[in-house]
Amino acid sequence: METQLADGRSVGNGAHKTMLVINVILTLATLVLAVFSILQARATRDAADQARRQADALDVSLSETRKIAEATISNTEAAIKQASLLETSFVFTHRPKLIVRNVVIRRGVADGNADPFYENARIGGQFYLQNVGDSRATITESGCWVVWKKNDAPLIGLPMERPYEGKNGNNPAPAGTSLLPGVTLTITFQSDDFLTHEAQRVREGNWPLYVMGWVEYKDDVGTERRMAFCRRYDGTKRRFVVEKDPDYDRAE
Repeated sequence: METQLADGRSVGNGAHKTMLVINVILTLATLVLAVFSILQARATRDAADQARRQADALDVSLSETRKIAEATISNTEAAIKQASLLETSFVFTHRPKLIVRNVVIRRGVADGNADPFYENARIGGQFYLQNVGDSRATITESGCWVVWKKNDAPLIGLPMERPYEGKNGNNPAPAGTSLLPGVTLTITFQSDDFLTHEAQRVREGNWPLYVMGWVEYKDDVGTERRMAFCRRYDGTKRRFVVEKDPDYDRAE
């Protein structure tokens, strides 16, 4: 039996069956391809959904990490502030305090004579600067002068205006030096003027001679203080004694 085609040609039953099989195969292949495309699309969508969920989870994780970091920074700043407050409180209750001890005059030449007062010589010596407080003191400026006359006449007691008033420090104690509690610094000094005819009277204690000055310092939180000292040579005791005048000798 023959089958008439659309273009007028005719084919046998065998050829017709072959064409049907081919059409069925093509249809099945198309269906398989369609199913595969659908499955691939679903897989792609699922992968996209998974990626979106992972991105969302990452955003949440980053957000939580940011919160933890901010909390850590905040806690660290609070700890630093607390430590600063504790340090400030400690310094306020355990402040430094500088005092002067043991002013000594020494003879400027090694001639076997122990007498430090002689004509045509400057007066020089040393004293000890000690921190008797409970925290560190840092020196910012200092001054020390030897005073024994005014207009070639002896001083009649300490003048109303301190002789070093308005002068800059000559810094016998170097600026920037730090003294921890209990530490002592040796300070040397020398007079600007020379002893002349008054040397004998100074030696005997009939011509007052003073070693005076001041030290400015600060504590570890920047609080500035200024102490003043004044020692008078006592010819009877042959040593320097504290001049008890708060305008000239005080510890802050």
